[in-house]
Amino acid sequence: MYYVYIIVDKDNIPFYVGKGTGDRYQMTLYRGNKHKINKIKRIKKETNTMPDVIILYNNLSNDVACEKEIELIGNIGLVSLTNYHCGGEGGDTLTNHPDYNSIVKRMSETRSGKNNPNYGRCGVNSPNYGRKNSILQNKHLSEGKFKYILYLKSPIGVEYVVDKYYIFKELCKEHNLSTDVLRRVCAGSKKHYKGWTGSRELKDKNEC
Repeated sequence: MYYVYIIVDKDNIPFYVGKGTGDRYQMTLYRGNKHKINKIKRIKKETNTMPDVIILYNNLSNDVACEKEIELIGNIGLVSLTNYHCGGEGGDTLTNHPDYNSIVKRMSETRSGKNNPNYGRCGVNSPNYGRKNSILQNKHLSEGKFKYILYLKSPIGVEYVVDKYYIFKELCKEHNLSTDVLRRVCAGSKKHYKGWTGSRELKDKNEC
């Protein structure tokens, strides 16, 4: 059986609506979209306590729980919540948000140019100066070469250029991405994946 719950702030104003089964209502404070998690962190920092999770509807079928979730989100208004999605099936992911393009654009702008904390920091001033790549310490340089150079862009506008498979694999692992799906994005058979976009360029034969 399913239930529908809300998470409320210190003023008992709901900022997230969800549905679940089992102990999901407990785990929701520790996992989920970044918008929600950041809000929870701010509340904990301000109040020294975790926000309350309130179950509003219980013992529901999945279909009814989806309907109640959609209804609650509609009544409160998505703009007032940290939900990415309007509820129901499909998952609360950024790519399901009706304003996906504008959100990704705003996220990119907040991290681009002078807004990027590492803007203008190069050489000895770079936070990565002198750091060795742990991937190269554990993998042979000749392992996992592939035919393409991949150009990837994260949901917040961070760009990556990848020319070796093991680096690509580690990047996907770090960001919880499927290597197969992201490669399809780069190949052009899929527009985006979890907010990531990409393209590819065939390597020079001497590089392969």
